[in-house]
Amino acid sequence: MPGYILKEARSLAIKDAQIIAHPANIVLPNCPDAMVTRRLENRVFTATADWIGEENRGRFDLKFIGRSEIIAPDGTILCRLGVHEPSISFADVDHSLSNTKQVTENNHLFNGLRLDQYDL
Repeated sequence: MPGYILKEARSLAIKDAQIIAHPANIVLPNCPDAMVTRRLENRVFTATADWIGEENRGRFDLKFIGRSEIIAPDGTILCRLGVHEPSISFADVDHSLSNTKQVTENNHLFNGLRLDQYDL
């Protein structure tokens, strides 16, 4: 997953985003699992929408992996779609779960960050 996703997810969370929509063209099998990490790092919901099927782009044959998903701030997969058939799914989300950035009594996700390092 490109580094900009990491920085952009953090910037959105600092701006109080509760859900990050992630339209995608995923062809690598590990990318959906990497998005779980973005959720845990920022304590937000994310909704990833990916293609399924194959496409030729000049010299490249791409196979999109599907696996669109909605994941809670704690990393719980609320729904994950398949790889072969177009489908739609829904999940109920409690937005207040995205407001808690305190990991432990002494560990807050954003305290001590250098905010000048983010696109705010």
